[in-house]
Amino acid sequence: MTLSDLYKRDIDRRIDPVATVSELDADYVQKEIEEYYFTDTLFKHLHTFLERLTEGTEGRTGVWINGYYGSGKSHFLKYIYYCLSEQFGDAALGHFEKSLRTYEGDPLDQPVTENDVRTDRRKLEGLEVDPVMFNIKNVSDDDRSQRSVTKTFYNRLNAHRGYNKSNIQIARFEKHLDEQGALPAFKEAFADQTGDNWPEVANDAVDFMLGDVLDAASAVADIDVKSTRAALQREASPTTDEFVDELERYLGDKPQGYRLVLLVDEVSLYMQGEPNLLVDLQPIIEQIGDRLADQ
Repeated sequence: MTLSDLYKRDIDRRIDPVATVSELDADYVQKEIEEYYFTDTLFKHLHTFLERLTEGTEGRTGVWINGYYGSGKSHFLKYIYYCLSEQFGDAALGHFEKSLRTYEGDPLDQPVTENDVRTDRRKLEGLEVDPVMFNIKNVSDDDRSQRSVTKTFYNRLNAHRGYNKSNIQIARFEKHLDEQGALPAFKEAFADQTGDNWPEVANDAVDFMLGDVLDAASAVADIDVKSTRAALQREASPTTDEFVDELERYLGDKPQGYRLVLLVDEVSLYMQGEPNLLVDLQPIIEQIGDRLADQ
């Protein structure tokens, strides 16, 4: 008998020691969902999260996942994402329910019932949920200034909206064009003028072909070329208020049943030895809870 004979599933395959939030290949995700093992604690925490999300909660809306290295924090974060995802939600919630149906412990000790999960599923179907998941260490730049967490959150909001994911000033420029209905026309004009695809070269274009950028934009939209040039050359350092203001404007156009869920991995590792980063994160969580309620 070999070790592989002791396991129901094939072990001669890629098995990562830790979950990676950026790994979202469909086949890989399917295995992560099918092989996710629920303890009583995980049953309870996942149901609590889904219940609070769908029913609403008063005050602060942030949730901190705590645990030692290798305890499954990232995997649990991903499973929450799967439950909320339009692409993977049915499979993830189905596995959640199936795991309760085959619960191995004493039924009297079962922390959650199948009916609870069905209720969670039904309530989720009545909402529009956008989960945005990222590893903050991977998507932030090397700048560890007092506002780098705010800047990273702002960039992920921009990426979610289809704007530049690493330069806030370029994203603001794109949003300005978008509000005039001119962003697609700008991208086409820029491509005609330079032969380049704007989303692929935007950062370099602003640095080295700013004249072409402004020519293409002024041809299709109402912009002040001088002020736009100055804005694109300015380094963005948004405050917490500015970020939450922008988030509030974005949510203001959404229906009452809309939920934007920011799922952030490796926060502790990112902030290790940098207390100023925690000082930056705390008011973001506070203001989102105070100003944006359940959205």
